[in-house]
Amino acid sequence: MVIFTTVDLAEYVFAGLRSGASGFRHGVPPVVAQTHGYALSFRVGAVVLAAAGLFVVVLLEHVTAKPRIAVAEVPGAGSISPS
Repeated sequence: MVIFTTVDLAEYVFAGLRSGASGFRHGVPPVVAQTHGYALSFRVGAVVLAAAGLFVVVLLEHVTAKPRIAVAEVPGAGSISPS
């Protein structure tokens, strides 16, 4: 899980740098180009996180919750009545 997060972050930074370099080649001042590139990478990251959140919500709608009885899970606790 951590590896995928690191790879995704590296891809966003790379996309931001690439977009900034492209803006710089078109005559945009370097600081402005870099800022626009990183803003683009943050937007892409936000869209990916929103899509992942929506995916999780859709998956959790199909989960049925079943209450657990803690006393039944303890070995040898069959003679103890729950209070």
